Amino acid sequence: MASTNCRVSFEFRVPYHSEAQYILGEVVRSPQLSIGDYETCLLVFPRGTASAEGKAVSAFVEVRPQDATGDWELPDVKYSISVYRRGQPAEERKDKHTFNNLQTDRGWHDMIHTTKVRVLQERGYLLPAQMELVFLVEVAGNFLQMRPTKRAKLGYGTELWRDMKFTDMVLCAQDDGGPELPCHRSVLAKSSEVFDRMLSSDMREGSERRLVIRNADIETLRAFLEYIYTGSLPEVAVGNAPYLQELLALGDLYGMPELVTNCAQKLTGLLSAANVGVVFRALRACRHFPSVEACMSRAKTQLKASDEMLEALLASL
Repeated sequence: MASTNCRVSFEFRVPYHSEAQYILGEVVRSPQLSIGDYETCLLVFPRGTASAEGKAVSAFVEVRPQDATGDWELPDVKYSISVYRRGQPAEERKDKHTFNNLQTDRGWHDMIHTTKVRVLQERGYLLPAQMELVFLVEVAGNFLQMRPTKRAKLGYGTELWRDMKFTDMVLCAQDDGGPELPCHRSVLAKSSEVFDRMLSSDMREGSERRLVIRNADIETLRAFLEYIYTGSLPEVAVGNAPYLQELLALGDLYGMPELVTNCAQKLTGLLSAANVGVVFRALRACRHFPSVEACMSRAKTQLKASDEMLEALLASL
């Protein structure tokens, strides 16, 4: 399809009367706006994300297709976020990003360098009559295209996972005597820049062709490896909070944001009184990811609505 550039701009107002109005990590989402085959919105964290530590208002542009499921990628999207200030030019930040099904939002943890109402008023961000933060957003790109992600373009997948021919290294959970999982160095390197550096260097893992991952048991490593090859979590992990907690940590450790997002979303969907402690500990450890911060916000909303879950969380501390 020929390249067709689309552009959309919109304003979003966020009421902000006091710091007590929002909690750290709580997100306010603008209405979705269609642009070509996609839709976009603004995610605002009035008290900031966990990474901002409550010291800055955070804002992120979200882009996703209207109907597509599975893997997708939209390259070279230009976006900008501006904040209105009384008597001064709007403060603008802009960047370019390749959005995909695993990284649907992009922006800044420190969009405004304070969350205090008094300071926001003094600096012209809040007008006494309205008490609203006013954001101006612009998004531009070829929104009439969709292409497979890099994962889908690669030649490995379910067949390679099933057959496991010509493997050249192993994963294991302990130094000696435990089970070993055969795999391919090239597949690990393609899945993670961390693995790529380890296997391309003079580190022991590269020369011995044996990688020991001690912070997970062998069954979790098997699920981790299956995800690397197929892009999907095995059924044994999907509904199992402890499994997902370990996989979430592995995704963070080895620089795999798509795995982090997948596990965080599934953990949030499993939230109950029986696992509330496990879920919140897992999400809190990875809240430097905007996608996990959004999951934390949804989980907190569920927690506020359930006395049973709140009591269970307190008991787990």
